[in-house]
Amino acid sequence: GPVAMNPEFHPARRVTASQWLTILVAMLLCAAMMGTPAWAREFPKEARRGAVTAFAYPQVIIGKKAYRMVPASRIRDRQNLIIMPSAMPPKAEVMYRLDFSGHVQDLWILTPEEVKALGPAPKQ
Repeated sequence: GPVAMNPEFHPARRVTASQWLTILVAMLLCAAMMGTPAWAREFPKEARRGAVTAFAYPQVIIGKKAYRMVPASRIRDRQNLIIMPSAMPPKAEVMYRLDFSGHVQDLWILTPEEVKALGPAPKQ
């Protein structure tokens, strides 16, 4: 015989305006939270704080000291994504790590919150 359907869970049931509003608010909250990471980046203990004052790949000036980047160098943006050297801003607050030969191995562009938490870059 026919199966009795619970009208509360019927697939053709209409969504009310308040339910749509709840869905919309939840989606907006999720979108807003995606812009600010809930995690803090952890930098290697050998990473140094600095300020990029000029950038023209493969040369980078951090503070007043010139460094060279190599093909294996990684640049991470404020969202921690690896970016191409052409996307690197000419000036930025950063954390950086040198390789065994003194070339920049890793460069992290800091968020305003990280700059505040880590303090100003040392004068070099």
